[in-house]
Amino acid sequence: MKTLLIRAEDKNPWERRAPLVPKDLKEVVKKTGVEAYLQKSEKRFFPEDDYVSAGPKFVMT
Repeated sequence: MKTLLIRAEDKNPWERRAPLVPKDLKEVVKKTGVEAYLQKSEKRFFPEDDYVSAGPKFVMT
């Protein structure tokens, strides 16, 4: 099974970025059937609710 982990941002406290935006994540999950996991992060640019609609499972950290 293919899996994808979007890990929490932790490089610099002032950075706010995301490796995949929710819209793109939703498309990747739909097209590839990958099982996506998302670590909670206070620093991520997009709110977690936006990712929830894209379908990943959460990983508690």
